Amino acid sequence: MIIFPAIDIKDGTCVRLVKGDYATAHKVAEDAVETATSFQNAGASWIHMVDLDGAKDAKPVNSSLVFDVLAHTDLKVEIGGGIRNMETIAFYLEQGVSRVILGSVALRNPQLVKEAVAKYGDKIAVAISGGKDSLTLAKLMQELKRHRQVDFSLEFIAMDPGNIKENSDNLLYNCKKLGIPVKLYKSDIFEVAEKLTNGDSPCYMCARMRRGNLYSKAKELGCNKLALGHHFNDVIIRFMKSTGLNPLDCACTVTKKKSGNKRYYVKELVKSLLKENENADINILRSSENVNLGQILGYKNKGQKHLFTEFYE
Repeated sequence: MIIFPAIDIKDGTCVRLVKGDYATAHKVAEDAVETATSFQNAGASWIHMVDLDGAKDAKPVNSSLVFDVLAHTDLKVEIGGGIRNMETIAFYLEQGVSRVILGSVALRNPQLVKEAVAKYGDKIAVAISGGKDSLTLAKLMQELKRHRQVDFSLEFIAMDPGNIKENSDNLLYNCKKLGIPVKLYKSDIFEVAEKLTNGDSPCYMCARMRRGNLYSKAKELGCNKLALGHHFNDVIIRFMKSTGLNPLDCACTVTKKKSGNKRYYVKELVKSLLKENENADINILRSSENVNLGQILGYKNKGQKHLFTEFYE
C-alpha cells in the first residue's frame, strides 16, 4: 500500500478545507517545502498537491510552490487544480511532475482525457536479452496490451553488448518468429566490463552497466517505464519448449573464454540445495519478503544507511 500525504495550497500557504468549502480554509502550515520534507522523513515517497487557487481560477496559480517541492525533496509529486488543457498538462509534466489529476474537467471535457492519455499514457520499454525469460515477458506484454483496460504503448529494445554474430542473429530470428518488433542497438559493454575488472568475474559490472544502458535507451525513446523479465517457475520453460525456439542463455563473450563463471556456479549451488530441500529455491525468493528490520544489524533505504543502534537512546 502506498500512502499519499496531501498539501492543499491557497494564497501560498498550506491549508485545509471542510467539505471543500473555501470559506472554511484555515492554515495548517506555513511552508510547503518544509511540510513535504517532513512527510519524506516519515517515509513517504509520493505527495499529493492541490492548487486550490488554480482550481478556482481555472489555471495554475501556485505552481512555483509545486516546483519548489520537486527541487528540494526526493518525493514524486502528483498535482491537481487548475488543469484545464493540454498546455497546462505539458507545463507540469515537462517540469518533472510525475502525475497530473484531471478532476471535474474530465466530466466537462472527456476529449481532453483521451488526448492526455494518448500523449502521456505509460510508454513501456520491454528489454529483451534473448533468453527465455525476456522473450516470454515480451509476448505477455503484447497480450496484456491486447486485453488492456488502461491504455499504454510498448517499445521492444534489445542491446547487443558485444555478442557474437550468431547470438544476435538468433535473437532477431526468435523475435521475428514471435511477432515482436524489436529494436536492436549496439554497445561495447562486454569489452568495457572486462577491462574494468581485468577479466576477473565481470558479471556484476556487466549487469550494472547493462541496466544503466537500458534505462538510458528507454528514456531516449520517450519511455517512462522499463520492463525486465526474470523467470522463476516452469511456465516459461514450457512456453519456450512449445515455440520450438532456441533462446540464449548467457551471451557473454568474456566468461565464455573461461571454464566457468559465477552464474553457473550459483545455478549448480541451487541444484545442490534442491537435493536437500525441494523448496529451497522458492524459500530463497520468499526470504526477501520476510525481513524483520528489528532483528538485523543494518539496512539501506533510499541510499541512506541505517543501523540498529538508531532505535536506542
